[in-house]
Amino acid sequence: MRIPGDIGIPATENLQLYLSQATLPLMRIPRTAPKLPPPGHRSHNMGLTTRPERYRRLHSMKGLGVNMETEVPKCMHSSEVVPNHPLKEGDLDSETGNAILIPCNPTFDIPQPRTTPPTDLDSFAYWIEHLPLQTTERVTHLVHPQSRHWSFVPQNGDMDDVHFKYYAWELAPCIPSTSGRKTTAIVMAMPPWTLTPPICTASLHARRQECKLANPETGRTQLNDDQRLWGKLYDICIARDSPYFVVTNYYGWLFGVFSKGWSIGLVGEVQAYAGHTPTIIEHLLYWLSSSMNEPGTYHRPEVGSECVLPSEECPCVVYDIMAKNPRAALALYLLD
Repeated sequence: MRIPGDIGIPATENLQLYLSQATLPLMRIPRTAPKLPPPGHRSHNMGLTTRPERYRRLHSMKGLGVNMETEVPKCMHSSEVVPNHPLKEGDLDSETGNAILIPCNPTFDIPQPRTTPPTDLDSFAYWIEHLPLQTTERVTHLVHPQSRHWSFVPQNGDMDDVHFKYYAWELAPCIPSTSGRKTTAIVMAMPPWTLTPPICTASLHARRQECKLANPETGRTQLNDDQRLWGKLYDICIARDSPYFVVTNYYGWLFGVFSKGWSIGLVGEVQAYAGHTPTIIEHLLYWLSSSMNEPGTYHRPEVGSECVLPSEECPCVVYDIMAKNPRAALALYLLD
């Protein structure tokens, strides 16, 4: 058994250097996993049941308007934001059990993760939860001590739970919010045999054109894969008044935000899991910091003359709560 410290140093000795070097390990897909489509082809098994809805105000996807490859390092490489000196705390949080888990040898002494190749949604989710999300959560607590009551919380109850996992960056229920929000960001994760690279690319292309979601009032009642994905994400985010989001299949990471009026979605370039200019962990830390309105980060825009409604006026229809409480949904439907 290797003794900690016999190869390198803890990440907390120089967190800034660690974040700039730590890349996600390769996730190999075994033969026993669902078959991936041929290169250049899309998956035909996304499985999302998103429908056209009158309340959904999202009508287009656009670019963030900033160069993330420039803005993220500018923020992350500032010693005023991410320390480059030894911290008093270690990689492991003894209270929560969370730790910095992404290996970065030989400079840093972090053991190789105990992961197995994913064969289903749950084993895929283990990679997401125990590598990028847990590491980002620990790093965020170290960089922003005031965020210690925030954490990634797995969500459930959606009608399409069997097809994807999603996590909310949430404030502990017992702690009052100073901003009025209990959730500031959503991470939506779908395995690569469901959310294939062409879908990520198509989602990226959507920001260069009008990507209207079908609406019963316009006579357009069919949604394509991209529209179902954006519609599902929109519904999840607006229900929690959580505008910042991340979409990933582990190999690609897409960072975005909905405008203040919830009519425009803004997304950046798809980031590769092994990218290092900046790394995925730097991206995640920057995006969580942005969602919490930390200085020097990306601020949610108000686009054009869109109507900005109070957060408590998020729309809801009977269909939305069907998966949560079918009896209550039926009772609402039968009301005059």
